[in-house]
Amino acid sequence: MTVFDTALATLHADSNMSVAASFRRPPYAWESVRVILSQPTELFGTARAGTLQAELLASAVTDTPQRGDELRIDVTTGAIAAGTVFVLEDPERDVLALSWRVTLADQN
Repeated sequence: MTVFDTALATLHADSNMSVAASFRRPPYAWESVRVILSQPTELFGTARAGTLQAELLASAVTDTPQRGDELRIDVTTGAIAAGTVFVLEDPERDVLALSWRVTLADQN
């Protein structure tokens, strides 16, 4: 385990930084994960203002996240109610291949 692995694992384990969630590729079963949620502002045209994004550890999921997979937030956090399910859009792996940043879309 590298220093970067340790740092990311520490951030994801901290309940002040991350929330309990579940990940799945329908129709398969949910996998428990912890995610760090963010709402980035537009930066050089790469992120839509107000977009909800989640970062999850690559080691926490058995499948490579892809468009159409689902992420369920398991606890109420801010304006997001427990049990809310989002659909993944635009998964991006970080340069060290340690985590995935995914844009979340409402399931509706």
